[in-house]
This record gives sequence, structure tokens and C-alpha cells, in this order.
Amino acid sequence: MRRRSLLLAPALCSILIAAACGGSSSPTSPTPTPAPAPAASKAELTVSIAPSPVTASVCNPKCAGTNGAQFDFAVSMTIVVRETAGLGGNIDSIDLFSARNGAVYSTLNLNPSQIAQFAGTNHVAASGSLSVPLSLLYSTPDGGKERTTAVFVRFTDDKGNAFTQSVTVNVL
Repeated sequence: MRRRSLLLAPALCSILIAAACGGSSSPTSPTPTPAPAPAASKAELTVSIAPSPVTASVCNPKCAGTNGAQFDFAVSMTIVVRETAGLGGNIDSIDLFSARNGAVYSTLNLNPSQIAQFAGTNHVAASGSLSVPLSLLYSTPDGGKERTTAVFVRFTDDKGNAFTQSVTVNVL
């Protein structure tokens, strides 16, 4: 039995070597590596609000603001700023304008340090995103809770290009 396995071993090795060396006799050329994508010349942003629409809660009793003012409604939302071209930058400001029945009655302006206070930074990484969570209190002139809020994000990318991107959200 041992003699037969010794005789089969060289034959098996030669078959495996032939299979490994088989195929075309011409050399293979390496697969070319794709060229890297050109660097972005300007950042591209999308701005969204989560959730959308935003649902307001009635304050009963009224909600007290940090300055002692009383408000009828409370909302929580997150402004999500996403960079899609591969070039980061800084959020210079976020401006919110709230309107009801066509009349603007409330504005909120956040500067870079306030944005960093809510989000940890005001910088959006290349191909990244930054979420800015906000909890707001408000009242409307006629006492209704529904409103429309326009959000404007001013941004300067890492190459110095400045621009504004906006989104509108309904508050129910």
C-alpha cells in the first residue's frame, strides 16, 4: 500500500504543477488603475430638516424661555447640512424665518459659536455632514401653532467660496 501511494505522489504533483502553469503562453498585462477623481473646486451642500414636517407641542401651562418670556408651543428639530462634492468648509450662520398666514413673525440667527454650541463644531467635513439639533419655543400672533419655517445656511468652503443653501419646513 505504501509503495502505491509513493508512486502516485509524483504523478499527482506533476498534474498540479501543470494546472498551475497552464493557460496562455503570452504574458498578462496588469489591470490599469482608474485615475483619481479631480478635486472639487467648490463644495456642494444639501440642507434638510428632521423630522419633516415638524410637530409642535402645546405648552400647558405656557413654556418659560431662558429670558423669562412665556410661549405657547415647543418644537424640536435637527438641521442636517451635508457636503456632497468632497470639499469641506464652515457654516457661517443659520437663519430661521417663521411665517404664519404669509406674515413673518419670528426670526432666529445663529452665529458660528452658537452652531458649535449645539453641534460641537461649525465645520462640515468633505463628503460629510453636520447635524444641528434645536429645541425652540414660540407663540404666533393669532395663537395657531401651524407655521412655515425657512432655514438659510450660509457656508464658506475650504477654498473660500461662500454661498447660501436653504430649505423650508412646515410646523404642524
